[in-house]
Amino acid sequence: MKQKKIIVENSVVSIVESSNFDPKKTLIFLHGWQQNALCFEKIFQILEEKNISFLSLDLPGFGGTPLVNKNWHIEDYGRFVIKIIQKLEIKKPILVGHSFGGRISIFIASFYENIEKIILIGSAGIKKKYNPFYFFTLKIAKYIFNIPLITKIGEKVKNKLRTRDYKNSGVMKQIFLNAIGNDLQKYMLQIKIPALLIWGEKDTETPINEAKIINEKIKNSSLKIIPLGTHFVYEEFPEEVAKYILNFIQ
Repeated sequence: MKQKKIIVENSVVSIVESSNFDPKKTLIFLHGWQQNALCFEKIFQILEEKNISFLSLDLPGFGGTPLVNKNWHIEDYGRFVIKIIQKLEIKKPILVGHSFGGRISIFIASFYENIEKIILIGSAGIKKKYNPFYFFTLKIAKYIFNIPLITKIGEKVKNKLRTRDYKNSGVMKQIFLNAIGNDLQKYMLQIKIPALLIWGEKDTETPINEAKIINEKIKNSSLKIIPLGTHFVYEEFPEEVAKYILNFIQ
């Protein structure tokens, strides 16, 4: 396994390659929010032992790849990944996307013909639904939080309501909001290639009910659920995740 940097459209991109990287037959890993190319390292070790070619990259704004634009959407990330595929002359790769990386994989697979298969691990892509009471509560909260005497208390409550990813996003906050506001079901319906969904049974970030929706929307897909696994099932049960990946690609 080796780390290197490439230039794509004047941007420096940090990537990780398998020692036997083969652009004619390879997996491409796309990490989740606030992760980087090496977050799949436990999986990579197993793939190296099996002589499976793979490539993983730091998406723009994460790891060693600088942010290109503060207002990017999933579609922009998808087109950027395609440029990397073209730059490295990769033929028919298999995309492996976790969470945020799953969003990108879904978009790419919906129209880009140079993809053989996709593997989604705890993938995001289903827009959260809230009942009317939620929005009523928000309106009341907004009024209460604007009362001077309890503004400080209100800020503490609002901070607790915000997700950990949002609070830790820094300059990436707008991109995070762009991502979670984008329902990708329209893209899922357009995917014709085989898809494997791997989910942790205890995933609370992208729960099982979302996995079942994705499984239904992507016609040629299968869903594997790992008991006791959470949103980071690939770290907790790398052998089992790798087993599903190997069975799917061979």
